[in-house]
Amino acid sequence: MTSESIDRQGASPGAALVAAVTTSFAFEIAVLAPLGPLPPLRYLVLCLAATMLATLLVWMPVARSRGPGAVVGALAVWAGLQAAVFFAGGRGLLVGLAFAAVTAGGLAAARRAGVSPWGLGVAVGGAVCLDLVIFPKVLFLLAAWFPPGVARDVLRVLVLAVILFTFSEYAALRVRRPRWPREIVVTVAVLAVVVLVTPFTYRARPWGMESGDLGGPAEPPAAAAARNEAGPPILLIVLDTVRADQLSIYGYERDTTPRLSQWLEKRPRAVLFPLAFSTATWTLPAHASLLTGTVPTAHGAHGGNVRYPGRSTPSVPRLEADVTLAEHLRANGYRTAVISANVQLGATPGMERGFDVFWEPPSPRPLFLIGEKLRARFVPWLLADTVKPYPAAPVVNREVLRFVDGAAPSGWFVLANYMEAHAPYAAASPHAGVFSQGMSGAPPVTVDARDPAERLAHARSRYDEEILALDAAIGDLLDELERRELLDRMWVVITADHGEAFGEHGAVAHGTSIYNEEVRIPLIVMPPAGEELPRREEAVGLLDVTATLSAIGGGKSLGIGRDLREAVSGPGTVPIEFFGTPRPTDPGFFDRAGELARIPARAVVADRWKLVDYPDRRELFSMADDLEERRDRAADFADEAESLARYLPPLGDPTRPPPARRPLTAEEADRLRALGYLE
Repeated sequence: MTSESIDRQGASPGAALVAAVTTSFAFEIAVLAPLGPLPPLRYLVLCLAATMLATLLVWMPVARSRGPGAVVGALAVWAGLQAAVFFAGGRGLLVGLAFAAVTAGGLAAARRAGVSPWGLGVAVGGAVCLDLVIFPKVLFLLAAWFPPGVARDVLRVLVLAVILFTFSEYAALRVRRPRWPREIVVTVAVLAVVVLVTPFTYRARPWGMESGDLGGPAEPPAAAAARNEAGPPILLIVLDTVRADQLSIYGYERDTTPRLSQWLEKRPRAVLFPLAFSTATWTLPAHASLLTGTVPTAHGAHGGNVRYPGRSTPSVPRLEADVTLAEHLRANGYRTAVISANVQLGATPGMERGFDVFWEPPSPRPLFLIGEKLRARFVPWLLADTVKPYPAAPVVNREVLRFVDGAAPSGWFVLANYMEAHAPYAAASPHAGVFSQGMSGAPPVTVDARDPAERLAHARSRYDEEILALDAAIGDLLDELERRELLDRMWVVITADHGEAFGEHGAVAHGTSIYNEEVRIPLIVMPPAGEELPRREEAVGLLDVTATLSAIGGGKSLGIGRDLREAVSGPGTVPIEFFGTPRPTDPGFFDRAGELARIPARAVVADRWKLVDYPDRRELFSMADDLEERRDRAADFADEAESLARYLPPLGDPTRPPPARRPLTAEEADRLRALGYLE
């Protein structure tokens, strides 16, 4: 078919746009399908409707036009719109214009060869998907590298040009080789192959990690017998991003933890520690401290506070330790498992050490292109609960119980991480709206330091709803363990890795300051029958949890913490480190997170005092009557501050990178970006 014959038949831009939309949308779903459960139908319908609406705006100006020129022009505008929305801002506009120009030029030969509007639409839809969705993943896999800034944008434009010019040249060649397969057939075949290999481009890790089998012990009978002689079962529950002062069991005015309250009443031996602190203000260093019993400077699994020269690809450090908690317990006959909703744990080499099972349950993921981008930009709260970047708490519960059911009656250790309280704040029914109903304005799913007080209060209410949902899930898990007659024989520890700020000191979210809203965490220890713990009013921390669990399961304590089962013998010290946040390529980050995010800090809590040490000043707060840290007492109690300074953690050299790092995989980078850890 020649260009003139298309003109006579009246080539329709509408047909080409429908083909482009159909191809791109089908491609998105086909890419998602092997990676985990698909989002619910209502979310897919919303994204398709948004895509069709955007496409309709492209079609309307040329609705009455005919001919290959109108087809190519409409497809060029459609491709440019996809890129502009994908990247957003001034950068998106420039890349969109480049995409439009490349599409118009790249289809020239195909238009002259007489490719049908359907064929052109399939080619453009597929090319845009390959360029925006798949190409970065392939580059991550092959080179563990992707150029930053303008170089990245130019490379994307060049890749689109190569794809479309290849298609056009094949179409021109096929005019002389009519027996060759039609262009649309070849295009669909290429897309099908890409879909089949996509899971490998997303998930391939350059380092090994045991996955194990949740359903039962994959080990010789002798090993299982050794586990039967090991210590009592241990369940360590980490409530990611949960601050203590927003739990009703800690005196919060809203009833955010009714189920935990019931369990504390039901099990009088359980101990709630009123002053518990993390060693860090975000997930990775806090969990690494929990697994090693050391501060972030010692184990190295932290981000530092500089961007390391020559690193254009996001990377993560390696956990360094002589022995981890899991290795220690496994050496003493335990079968060990992590069931984690947070990709940070599985993305960090060294965190897997000693675990027989390291499992990240899959979760529904959002789509990639214009439909999802429009939803996320203009109505981010709409159906946000259906595509969170982590599995829901009931899924984590199910996997924990599956492991427990397959393990021996004794001799197992499970670390279970739950992410409900992490942004986006979008609790599902029946918890959605419990605390935020009636508040004005669009429901916030994240926080910004520039938000007015009303919006921050709204976000805090939605955060409380997530805690309420999490409380219900933890209550359900404890119910199931009791039904299995396990609770009287096991240790249960419920804590958090860090909290969440809502502007109390000018910072928001986490990993942005060292104040209590980000480092004071809940800690509940439920001992088995016959065991008792002393109740402590003084400060304790995650390092004490490590020391306690390692002593329970292996006879000796790991790290620098104290065994919480031992009688109080003088005030302990809880060290905290904050390295600052490296975001020089994202200058707006500090506007959103707060200026405190720039400044490294360290702290120590001891004898109901907290000393905060900045490079240029020190602050001292009373944990007896000023948990909100409103009144700096350093000038009034200078001797006390000087005395506490001896116990400050080292913080290390903030300009030196950790000892080892590795690039993230494409899947890890996507999930961390969705959680806000990457720009």
